[in-house]
Amino acid sequence: TNAMEKYSPKFEIYSENILNSLKDITVKGPSLLNANLLDSLWDTFQNKSAARGKVVLLFSDGLDDDVEKLEQKSDELRKEGLNALITVALDGPADSSDLADLPYIEFGKGFEYRTQLSIGMRDLGSRLSKQLVNVAERTCCCLFCKCIGRDGTMGDPGPPGKRLHVKRVVDFFKKQGSERMERKGPPGFKGSEGYLGEEGIVGERGAPGPVGEQGTKGCYGTKGPKGNRGLNGQEGEVGETGIDGLNGEQGDNGLPGR
Repeated sequence: TNAMEKYSPKFEIYSENILNSLKDITVKGPSLLNANLLDSLWDTFQNKSAARGKVVLLFSDGLDDDVEKLEQKSDELRKEGLNALITVALDGPADSSDLADLPYIEFGKGFEYRTQLSIGMRDLGSRLSKQLVNVAERTCCCLFCKCIGRDGTMGDPGPPGKRLHVKRVVDFFKKQGSERMERKGPPGFKGSEGYLGEEGIVGERGAPGPVGEQGTKGCYGTKGPKGNRGLNGQEGEVGETGIDGLNGEQGDNGLPGR
């Protein structure tokens, strides 16, 4: 334990002496929920007979060790004879990052394995009672001997009573773990890569863009080869009669006749 003086807990029926003995204990640091703590809790059971139901109830604000390591240790305790390991979240919502790993080390809760118990639940006592009854039935009979109905309607308010000892136990654990609850935990593991999403639909055609600037004049291309000779054209129409020509100059005298 984290007590300055050696403290040997034992199982006994509740009495005021239990809280009085706890008041005299000085803690030297926060309680850490790790594999060593689970081992020490299991060692507390003096009678480990299979005929006796054995349940570990943990009030915690989160794990302080690798979740896979604690899962393995929890499974080892189950095989050694522990009938149930139940956690109760002390502070914060049950789905916060500090408390999300608590259900991974639990077992023996039956059909309530998906429900994370929290100290803020009004029916916490009733829920714990049902789960402990189920563990006792499985231990003695290997089956559920009775069915528990739904909770009845709320009764009339009773007279003012003394402060419940359960609240005092909770306050003790809160005070003991307040130092650890205030400090920021280490960053979590990087999540696995997600699956490729579905292909989206084709979007609408966008509006025409503005007219671009005129480009620079390109270079002259190389001179092409000489083309083939063209075909003969069709014969043209007969032209109009021309104007009479001018009288020619008088010719030279001819040779004398024979």
